[in-house]
Amino acid sequence: MMFKPSKKVLELWEKYNEAYDAGDLEEYERLYAEYMKLYTKESDEFRSKMPSSFC
Repeated sequence: MMFKPSKKVLELWEKYNEAYDAGDLEEYERLYAEYMKLYTKESDEFRSKMPSSFC
């Protein structure tokens, strides 16, 4: 079974990439930090539910 991020995580990924492309470094950094925080939380929760032999 593979980890699949939520729709919110994918939306943040798109937004931080758009900010980067637009040259808005401040917005990019803010969105990237928010993305990483949520992605890490979700992936950690996913891993905690998996048997140790899969991690």
